[in-house]
Amino acid sequence: MRTAAIAVALLAAPALAQMPPSPARLAEAAQPVRVVCIAATADAFLRDELFRDRVLRPLAARDADAAALQALVQPLGGMAMVALGSGFVVDAARLHVVSSWQVASGCSGERRLAVIDGDGAEPLLAQRLPERTHTDGQGRPVPLVQALCRDQRDPCAADLPPVDGARPLPEAQRRRQLDNLLAYGPDLAVLRLQTPARAAPLPLAPQQQVDDQMRLVIRGFAEGAQPVSVAATYTGPQQIDHRPPGGQPEDEVHARLHRLDTLLQPGLPGAPVLRGGGVVGVLTGLTSPVRGAGPTGAAYAVPATVLVGFLDLLKVPYTQPAPEPPPSATAVPLPPVDDSRQRLVLATAAALAVLAAGAFGLLWWRHQRRPAGAAMPTIAQPPRTLQAVNATLLHAVAMPTAEVTRRTSAVDPVRLSCSLGPLEPSVFALPMPNGGTTLFVGRDPQACQVVFPAGMDHVSAVHACFIWNPVDGSVSLRDLSSSGTWLNGQRIASGSTVALAAGDVVELGGPDINRFTVDITALEAL
Repeated sequence: MRTAAIAVALLAAPALAQMPPSPARLAEAAQPVRVVCIAATADAFLRDELFRDRVLRPLAARDADAAALQALVQPLGGMAMVALGSGFVVDAARLHVVSSWQVASGCSGERRLAVIDGDGAEPLLAQRLPERTHTDGQGRPVPLVQALCRDQRDPCAADLPPVDGARPLPEAQRRRQLDNLLAYGPDLAVLRLQTPARAAPLPLAPQQQVDDQMRLVIRGFAEGAQPVSVAATYTGPQQIDHRPPGGQPEDEVHARLHRLDTLLQPGLPGAPVLRGGGVVGVLTGLTSPVRGAGPTGAAYAVPATVLVGFLDLLKVPYTQPAPEPPPSATAVPLPPVDDSRQRLVLATAAALAVLAAGAFGLLWWRHQRRPAGAAMPTIAQPPRTLQAVNATLLHAVAMPTAEVTRRTSAVDPVRLSCSLGPLEPSVFALPMPNGGTTLFVGRDPQACQVVFPAGMDHVSAVHACFIWNPVDGSVSLRDLSSSGTWLNGQRIASGSTVALAAGDVVELGGPDINRFTVDITALEAL
């Protein structure tokens, strides 16, 4: 028996030792860079009032005195330096760095942008690529900066992430600002280096699906020369979908950011947001850093899909994760990772192998003690019944397939029935077939599981989401739209989350057009 246990442990150890690294370990291996501003003397930073207010004060406390601002200026050989934020190399030639527009735009005049790609490394001079322009629906050129207002004399930043301490806008003022919003440009900057960097490029993962409550890692430079990893949780999209009164479909404004639950620290804007070894977003500098705000807060990231379009516009190459080998290809085993977690897994596997060998030995011993000719006891088998298989759609995009949804099993904790609209009579269940507990509804097929036709103006790109809590069996509704969501004939507050009960009716876009009606029918079974 001891020999069998040792043999099982020896067979299990190589397979466990060659387990692929976890997403967190892959993110830890990412190499960010520091984006800095250098000048001949410290006075070049401190005597410029605009630089003090726009760059130094967001990096320090809001009530920082002159001494605190002066402490941000560090010596660098015979020069002076201010650390602005983070970034990462994006191309195989290691000549282009992606960062935040707000991080890189503050260094101008007699000051020079530079990148430091390692502890003790010399700064690499960089040049920020000029903002190219794209055109809006009417062919007018729009620069790729934050928010472009129709009337530059009035603000137009409604529904964009607010600065810290800002109060929510009244609804009438919010509508006026949205009507004045002409276009939205991502908070991105591309720096071209004069000499190649040492840091390896990070692959972009625009195809990586980011789900609600997914764990992500921000890898950057907070307040030191060493890179840090900051945990973040994806909490949904920050979405703008708005058409001014009397506007045409091409006048509709769209903007999208990843909303993250994390503590935003100085120096992190411009850092990559990672899922495994791939970049799924770039941490934006739209909000000022918060000090002493508690363990969590709100941060925002530009999605990798937007970054890819930005790089394509600037004709900048980038790397992407290597495709997985086909099933027939010979897999190359990864080298063993010698750390405490792997050792714990191996020890647990060895213990389970010993227990399994002991159980087999006990069965063999009892078999040897059984008298010859004795019949084996029969165990009564419980009657088996056939159950209908839950045929809820597995595809991420909803389709109005009546034959499939008609067979949805009644044992689903929550069923969402389309009783009116283009998806009638489809039925969707929570949890989803892949185990997801959050169901997004809207027109965007990349962000939603239930997708409406593109021409439905009253339904936003990401209109709402249904959230099922497997612990207590409750289900709630979160409004993410610009046109409104109605519960039992009453409009709920924009951006709010409400609890749902059995029989509630949810309407998207208005109580009169009834584009979509959701029936909660299976809560009694929870």
